[in-house]
Amino acid sequence: MVLLLVATVPIAAQDTEFERVANPFQNGYAYDIGDELAPNVEIDGVRWRSVRIATKGDRDIEPDKNVSITVDLEFESLRDDAAAILVIVLLEDDLGNGLERLRCDPPFKLAPGSLKQPQFKFKVAGRNLLGTRNLYLFCELQE
Repeated sequence: MVLLLVATVPIAAQDTEFERVANPFQNGYAYDIGDELAPNVEIDGVRWRSVRIATKGDRDIEPDKNVSITVDLEFESLRDDAAAILVIVLLEDDLGNGLERLRCDPPFKLAPGSLKQPQFKFKVAGRNLLGTRNLYLFCELQE
């Protein structure tokens, strides 16, 4: 007698869906400082996976002091050629008023078929960080 065992293999989780958008891309999102935001957009073969703005070492924010922060990005290229990427992040209050403009300069290079996680450093007024309720994201692929 032959005993046949059938093992079930769970189906792999589906990949994240990315919305195809025009270059340059711009959009607003609700946001709290320290959270990771996933735009999940694809711009001319480049996927923007995440953005996170946080204080250095996740320190407390004092309203009357300038605070060191990092802007952490994650991009993936599906392209056959390199791309230079410019990202600008606007910190906004709950009414959409601009509090701070963070230009991630210089534009960073993304090699074909690669994943990159660049980090940019800024000093921002603590009261602007505490007032942030939204991010307005701008991303341009510069050919």
